[in-house]
Amino acid sequence: FEYFPTGFTTAAELRVSRHLGNRRPGMAKIAAYKSMIYSIVSTAIITFCFCYYRYELIGLYTNEDEIEEMLNDLVLLVGIANMVMVIGVMAYTILCAQNRTNLATGTYAFLSFATTLPMSVYFVFFGDYGLQSIVFSLIVGYSLSSLILVVFLLTTNWRRCSEAVVRKAAKTQEEQARLSRAKEKKRRAKEAQKDIESRFKFVTIP
Repeated sequence: FEYFPTGFTTAAELRVSRHLGNRRPGMAKIAAYKSMIYSIVSTAIITFCFCYYRYELIGLYTNEDEIEEMLNDLVLLVGIANMVMVIGVMAYTILCAQNRTNLATGTYAFLSFATTLPMSVYFVFFGDYGLQSIVFSLIVGYSLSSLILVVFLLTTNWRRCSEAVVRKAAKTQEEQARLSRAKEKKRRAKEAQKDIESRFKFVTIP
């Protein structure tokens, strides 16, 4: 159910990048914040339903009392992780639309290796904790990543991002035009070569 707000993230990426490319940073900012709010609200509703009907949902997958008890203890942690993860994914998507993909990806990768993995290794191999410790490690990693990405998003200079996106789009168009000219030049050269060969072609008399 963590993929429920995927439509909002896709819409945010498209609208934010479009407004930035059209030199409308104010509209891009509004679209980003509205998408964030819609995503959080929809995820909160789905998470509430998931936690409220947890006994029925778990009963669909297993009848073992021990497994049911273990999963019931994890439902609340999974719900919290889902909320935090959706916020982080939305912030990550908007930062990518701002042409700040390296910053967002680097933050996620660094915190995953610096927090989630070490905590999971410690809890499992040294602390001898249960499955809840792994979920807790994921929550901590997602929380830190989401917090930092949201800070990056809220402190964005939207005008500068718009200018950067426009410059990159102009460079991309120039590169595409250069490649098209080179391809056309190569095609004409081949046609000229074929024309020359056809003019000087001769038939060998036996």
